[in-house]
Amino acid sequence: MAVHYTKIYLYQLGHRIVFNIAISNTDDHLRNNGFILKEKGRGLSPAYDLNPSIEKYELSLNVDDNVLDFELAQSVGEFLHLNEN
Repeated sequence: MAVHYTKIYLYQLGHRIVFNIAISNTDDHLRNNGFILKEKGRGLSPAYDLNPSIEKYELSLNVDDNVLDFELAQSVGEFLHLNEN
């Protein structure tokens, strides 16, 4: 059961990355993604601390490539299960 929920949370996290790129949220870093306790374990928290910017062109994820580009989401799409229907 835990594996099923993990896939769901990774999928949701992937959609957040795409959304943050779409709105130019350059304040998307690991401390702005959290988990909450649920009856059946932990779950991904609702999105918070969104700061769209038209002046910056990079995310704050501190990964190899922080360029604010949909290619970043595409490059991690398999891990985040974004390529599945």
